[in-house]
Amino acid sequence: MSGDRAPLRIEIVDPAHDSLDVGWIGHATTAMPHAGVDEWVSSLADARAAARRHVDPLARILSRLGARTRRTSRAVHERSLQVRTDGNPRRASAVRQHVFAPFDAVVDRLGVVPDGVAAQPGVTLGLVSVFAPLPGGGHQADASLALRGSWPRLPVVVRVEPWWREQSIVTVELRSRRRVRYPRRYFRGAHAAARAVGRMLAD
Repeated sequence: MSGDRAPLRIEIVDPAHDSLDVGWIGHATTAMPHAGVDEWVSSLADARAAARRHVDPLARILSRLGARTRRTSRAVHERSLQVRTDGNPRRASAVRQHVFAPFDAVVDRLGVVPDGVAAQPGVTLGLVSVFAPLPGGGHQADASLALRGSWPRLPVVVRVEPWWREQSIVTVELRSRRRVRYPRRYFRGAHAAARAVGRMLAD
């Protein structure tokens, strides 16, 4: 029966020495010349060395682009305190961005934020009030967020608060949740608006 056959034993045979057992792995006995193994290992090493020496120009370009993309993504993540790109704005609409500047300096620059901030193509943040101090610290202004293909504008608040050491945060959040349907692009637009305000306050 097949279950009674002896397992396969691989041997490497060296003419100048005794055969070297490798192990039991099958159901018959075979042998492999020692010189053939040396040639195979040598050719494999040569192929690997040649592959390392030859770098495809396209592969080099793709590698550099990938590294740059990873650095950009890491920088965006470090600036953002809450990375939201999807979800239900009715339940949680706040997005926050780092401002690498002390809060006192940020407060002094609140006046440079214009009434209309073009965050990116198709995204505009319009202030409808001036920044007023909050009881618990920070400053807040009412605004409206315009997204391409979405009407009417979304009523939001822009809040600037102290963070840790020499940093502050900018928050954009809905101030009304009575709308029947919110666009899927809300979070991306809100992040773009927060980044635009943060850049103005950090300069």
